[in-house]
This record gives sequence, C-alpha cells and structure tokens, in this order.
Amino acid sequence: MRILVVDDEKTVRRSCERILAIEGHDVLSVPRGEEGLERLVREGFDVVLLDLMMPGMGGLETLRLLRTMDGAIPVVVMTGYAKAEVEEECRRLGATVWLPKPFGPDELLGAIARGLESSDPESLDPEGRTDA
Repeated sequence: MRILVVDDEKTVRRSCERILAIEGHDVLSVPRGEEGLERLVREGFDVVLLDLMMPGMGGLETLRLLRTMDGAIPVVVMTGYAKAEVEEECRRLGATVWLPKPFGPDELLGAIARGLESSDPESLDPEGRTDA
C-alpha cells in the first residue's frame, strides 16, 4: 500500500516511515501541505496521514483542497490539538479517522486500518454512513 505522510515534524515523519515500512508499506513523507497535494496528484496514494497544525498551509486547508482533488482517499488526521470543534470540522471536511498525538505503532496501524475500512463502499449503510 502507498501511504503519504504530511507532517512538519521530522521526528513524526521518520517514526511513521519506520513503522509503516516494517509492515511492508511504500511510504513517502513531506513537511508541507502544498507539497503533499502536489505529490498526491503526481504519484497517487492509498492513504494520507495528515498533521493538523503546520506552518504555511495548515491541515484543515490541506484537507479541504485534498477533498476537491480526491473525495475517496482515506485521510487520517494526526494532531496534538485535540478540540471537539476542530475534530468535527475535520470530519465535515472528510477526514476518515482522528489520531491524537502522541501515538504508538499499534494506534497508527489501527487508524490506517479503520480509515481503509470506512472508505470501503461495503462498510456504508443505505444512508451512506460508516458503521461505527
């Protein structure tokens, strides 16, 4: 699986790369939302891990633009900024999973699995909601 990690923190990007590579995934990480969107268009990915708080184009704006480009790709929002209204806005914009920082390998892998599951059309009920 091809996974794009967009996070301005180098340590977070490197941790995600190591964890996901061990699991056999092809991972690309970038420090900025703009670069993430460019790479998504050029290279295509199966899942995006997106930091919420970044300098320049923040996670909300990146998510908004990402959804205009690809409405179906699972997006896991990673953040240390856990506020209910921000989480709701991310979900409204199409984030698939909310992953609070700090997280460990099991939480990361579980979030990706939930993201993939919720983007599967068979997991939707007739109203279009995900099973939860």
